[in-house]
Amino acid sequence: VLMAADILLYNATHVPVGDDQTQHLELARDIAVTFNKRLKKANGRRPVFTVPEGVFDPTVSRVMSLTDPRRKMSKTAPADASRINLTDPTDLVASKIKRALTDSIPGISYDPNERPGLPNLADPTAAPTGRSTGDVVARCPGDHRGMALKAQLTDPTD
Repeated sequence: VLMAADILLYNATHVPVGDDQTQHLELARDIAVTFNKRLKKANGRRPVFTVPEGVFDPTVSRVMSLTDPRRKMSKTAPADASRINLTDPTDLVASKIKRALTDSIPGISYDPNERPGLPNLADPTAAPTGRSTGDVVARCPGDHRGMALKAQLTDPTD
């Protein structure tokens, strides 16, 4: 209910939604449609709430923790370093990404099962740029511990 309230409060028109968040978007849409219909029927006023549309990107359907890439990123996790908060300043976001857990295996490869820390960085790097995850990974030959990948994520103008 709180996520639906946030969506409606800020009159979001498009909401990025992961595979585990669709129910929140649908609740927000249902509330907006119902409220707007009742208000219009009662006194003919224009809609109060925007009916939000979902933006779905299968490459980043679930954002994982920065400190444990096998777990979902959560605002209720005890470690602040495990997540990116909406209110985090840019330099803090960059710092959290640079400290994100990868692994100790030399080189870089895309293997969500064996090396979940690298896809956790490659997927959100690729998504907004329109590049493939393979292209993102290919730009990091000889990368050790994901440092070049982290640099791409914190500075996507590369």
